[in-house]
Amino acid sequence: MELFSDIFASNLTPKFDNLLENLTDEQVNLLGVFLEKRGCLAGEKIAVAGDENHALFIIIEGRVILSGKSSPGATANCGTTELDAGDIFGEIAFFSQENSCISAEALDDCKLFMLTHQQFKRMAERYPALGYELCHAVCLIIASRLSRACKKISGLT
Repeated sequence: MELFSDIFASNLTPKFDNLLENLTDEQVNLLGVFLEKRGCLAGEKIAVAGDENHALFIIIEGRVILSGKSSPGATANCGTTELDAGDIFGEIAFFSQENSCISAEALDDCKLFMLTHQQFKRMAERYPALGYELCHAVCLIIASRLSRACKKISGLT
């Protein structure tokens, strides 16, 4: 489905690392303490729709393909889209704490950072300014995706 790929279009969405340019060196170092580095081989499943994976993923290197469902139990596929370095995924399950409605697979050997919801809560409690900056960066990406979705949907009517 074209709508899914339009919403997540990597070339139209702000890159996560660019949105964190306002962080101080100390904040960058603190953020690194809470992020888990993960390597994935090409073809490896990173996330599966319906799983209780409530992590936010940040692609550092490589490409990831997302496939989506309208909801975790749905059978209809919403399409696929490709993401690359600087892109994020998993933000809906991360914030909502609902099961993921996307599956993600490494297209290349990838390096990712993963932030679980529990790690984020600990970070935000100890370093509120850093928690705010992270939320703000993710919200800008979500807003960009929602804006494109609204424009696309309004064009369908």
